[in-house]
Amino acid sequence: MNVGYVIWGICSALAVNECSELSPWAARKIARWSAHLRYDDPERAETRGEELAALVDERPGQLFKLVTAACFA
Repeated sequence: MNVGYVIWGICSALAVNECSELSPWAARKIARWSAHLRYDDPERAETRGEELAALVDERPGQLFKLVTAACFA
């Protein structure tokens, strides 16, 4: 296996990730899930989950949204 093939594979996966809508959807789900892990009160967790999801939506780029949500979790 050549290092060039590995780099090409990673770059092409990142390019496909930037063109699809899977990352923002997953990021919003992860942000809401992390709020439910942190708060015992379901109403507070729902409110905080919406706030975190809105923050994720404001981030530029698909991959940056996913990284931000992963940091919340």
